[in-house]
Amino acid sequence: MEFTEQCQLGSATSLTVIKAIQGNKSAFSILFKEYYNTSYRVSRSILKKDSDIEDALQEAAIKAYKSIIKLKDADLFKSWFIRIVINESYNVLKRKTHLPLDTLTNCTSTPNEICNDIDIKNAILNLDDDLRLVTVLYYYEDLSIKSISKLLNIPEGTVKSRLSRARNKLYDILSIEEDI
Repeated sequence: MEFTEQCQLGSATSLTVIKAIQGNKSAFSILFKEYYNTSYRVSRSILKKDSDIEDALQEAAIKAYKSIIKLKDADLFKSWFIRIVINESYNVLKRKTHLPLDTLTNCTSTPNEICNDIDIKNAILNLDDDLRLVTVLYYYEDLSIKSISKLLNIPEGTVKSRLSRARNKLYDILSIEEDI
């Protein structure tokens, strides 16, 4: 069975991955652009400064480009690439001694939505690293519990318990802010 037969035949992304594996630089560039926002959000869940996030994404792109030939299943590109982004983000974090808490801003339509969005994102930034990462992957990247489990190499039960703890902590944080 050829490599191209192993992936879903109708998937444009899988075909782009195959081209990238075969050395097509523009195909890899297309993939990087396609997954940039996802990668940025995942890295943002670990790192705070935009410059650190950009460093991690650049390192992840280089590492992925150099090792994409080792990817055996084109359909697994997203989880494979996100894992590289996570690893590189932690590498950048290890090199940094102090990370200030930045506020996340995101334009939404009403002032109340802006305040709620900022409150939620700030609350997420206050979570422990392990809770923050699963929260971003689950709620912002729409990954399933099973996908997160495989991606982080932890049991599904651990993902569920981290999500539960994160929800409880977010509820506590946001409740305290409402009381103020």
